[in-house]
Amino acid sequence: MKRIYSKSSNLLLLNTFVMTLAIFMLNPYLVIGGGNLLKVPDSDISFFLMISLLCGSIISLILGLSSKRNHAVFILIVASAGSVLAFFMLSQSIRFYGFEKLIFLFALIILRSCMACASIFTRAIHFSTNRNVDCSYLFATTVAVFGIGSALGPILGGWIYQHYGFNRLLQLAMLISLISFFLVIFGSPIMRRDVFNSAKIDFEYQNKVDDYSLIRTWPLMLASVLFFCMLGQSLSFIPVEISKHGSINLVSTFFSVNAIILFILPIPLARYLEKMKVSATLSCIIGLVSMTLSIIMVPFFCQSLYGVLYFTILYSIGEVTFSTYSIEILKKVIKHDQSMQAITIYSFLTTSIGIGLGQYCGMIFLDFFSSFELVLVWLVILFIAIKLIIRMEYK
Repeated sequence: MKRIYSKSSNLLLLNTFVMTLAIFMLNPYLVIGGGNLLKVPDSDISFFLMISLLCGSIISLILGLSSKRNHAVFILIVASAGSVLAFFMLSQSIRFYGFEKLIFLFALIILRSCMACASIFTRAIHFSTNRNVDCSYLFATTVAVFGIGSALGPILGGWIYQHYGFNRLLQLAMLISLISFFLVIFGSPIMRRDVFNSAKIDFEYQNKVDDYSLIRTWPLMLASVLFFCMLGQSLSFIPVEISKHGSINLVSTFFSVNAIILFILPIPLARYLEKMKVSATLSCIIGLVSMTLSIIMVPFFCQSLYGVLYFTILYSIGEVTFSTYSIEILKKVIKHDQSMQAITIYSFLTTSIGIGLGQYCGMIFLDFFSSFELVLVWLVILFIAIKLIIRMEYK
């Protein structure tokens, strides 16, 4: 069934692609390129990235929790402008002799803060301007758009980095983020109108959601943290296991195939699940099971190309399904005026706590557990997450 989403959402889908392209052009080459630019060890840049991620997460959390819904468009404009400034500061940091590392770190903090805020307030506008519509198809489209940007970004960035150097890469990322800024500026009247109109909720519909408070979403939030801990294995456990027992080329295969599937799978999968009348709760459970099976398979299948393809497909199905339908569940069980706080907490718990904790725990598990013990660990995590999702169904 064809659905009509707000004009704001259509505009933000385009903006999501532009910003994803800009950031993923830079991400794979930031450590090496930044180290060469500043003439410092790669470990220093990694430390800068950790600090910037932590600061960006805290800043976006504070802004998300303290801002009202009608502030979303303004903060999105500021975040877009801040991203342009951050890319410019990164490219010019080498000119500030004696302060180049401080300028580079400050620019990274601005960039991570702006990216985190853009993600939160983009989702908030999606929530607000499509309140009475099933948004699973919209969220699936968002995942697909993200997949396109994350697949094309490293390819374009690698070509620029190889032929023109890191500074030119930063400048191109700045120009692309400038396109995003103009999209948000020229689209702001549309978004403001949609957000304003969304505040006029039908009284009958408002009564339906009055019983739902943000505190009652804790089972979903905790289940999402556990899922994103699994998702974070792509940053530690999975590439380490592949490179240890397979080859470095298979690591590239994992990320490339994952990006391709994120591009082609979300929309057809959303249509299929809708056709089969699969609930959002069951869809999340499918995502959890698929992701868990993928991680369990890694130590046993990472030696061959076909084995990597098998668990990459399962990993990608899990990523697409849970990421899409957990947000749909969240959207349905909160008050209209709680959308900003809900998406802020969800984003912080998943992308900051979940992925960060998962990345760390993946290496701890690898050091202390055998392959078969790891299977039991992941099955216990799966069981807890499924129980939480089912509990959410009956809250």
